[in-house]
Amino acid sequence: MHYSDVNFSTGISWDDGIKDIHFKQIAENLEDWQDIFKKLGIGVKVINDIEIKHREPVDQCKAIMRRWMNDRGIKATYRALVTALESLGQNGGT
Repeated sequence: MHYSDVNFSTGISWDDGIKDIHFKQIAENLEDWQDIFKKLGIGVKVINDIEIKHREPVDQCKAIMRRWMNDRGIKATYRALVTALESLGQNGGT
């Protein structure tokens, strides 16, 4: 994901919770989202269940983002997502 390409509305802090309005844009740009959400603490069984329930990769990613947000509450921030991306080498760099 090239997080620098995601157009967040002005006034949003990296420490804010992820907004529903950004789900689609983030989901369309994530590569290897399964690895990212494993890094964020989502179990393999949950990921597998979501993959079975949702056929389209963007829908799968949006569903796992919702699950992560529900599980982590206020800790599910843009910063946490970017940190996971960076640790997996998806930091938007060249």
